[in-house]
Amino acid sequence: AVVSTQSAITAGGYISFIRDLVPDLCSEMTSDDIKKISNPLVTLTHDKSRQEKEAKKLAQQASSKKTSLKVQKKQTDTRSDFLLNEYKDMGNYDDFDDLDDFM
Repeated sequence: AVVSTQSAITAGGYISFIRDLVPDLCSEMTSDDIKKISNPLVTLTHDKSRQEKEAKKLAQQASSKKTSLKVQKKQTDTRSDFLLNEYKDMGNYDDFDDLDDFM
């Protein structure tokens, strides 16, 4: 059966295999060649560390942030409100909908 790379990486054996393999492969190289190999790994280490810190910071901010609902005040003097208020002021308004009892 084929094992996915990600599950093999998370298993402890893959990490120790690579940790043991790389020094064995590099033992016959010059120090300059080893530096050429190690520099991208160091850069990758710093990038991964920064990404993990940012993810942790975002997770902490998300968990500490309280959700809130902002409700805007309705404008009190819109045209429709004005007309409704004018109709109410005429004295003919009885809060009864004429279309409500058509049958």
